[in-house]
Amino acid sequence: MSQTVYGYIRVSSKDQNIERQRKELIAYGVAPRRIYMDKLSGKDFNRPGYQKLTRRKVKPGDLIVVCLLYTSPSPRDRQKSRMPSSA
Repeated sequence: MSQTVYGYIRVSSKDQNIERQRKELIAYGVAPRRIYMDKLSGKDFNRPGYQKLTRRKVKPGDLIVVCLLYTSPSPRDRQKSRMPSSA
C-alpha cells in the first residue's frame, strides 16, 4: 500500500497569511493539491478543512504534516512565560 502525504494549515484569523506554512509544506514534499486549510480559531477540531481531510481523504498508512510557524510569541504566551516578581 502506498502512503499519501497530506498537509494541514490553520491560522486563527482571515487576516493571517498562510503562505509561509504552504511553502514549508511544499518544501517538505506535500503536493499543493493535497494541502488543506482553515482560517478559524484553534479552540477545537470542528473545522471544515480538517474534517474533510480526516474523514474523507486520509486512509490508514497516510501521513498528515502540520507546519507550525511562529513569528513572535502571542500575548498569552508572553504572559505565561513571565516569572512572578519577587519584590
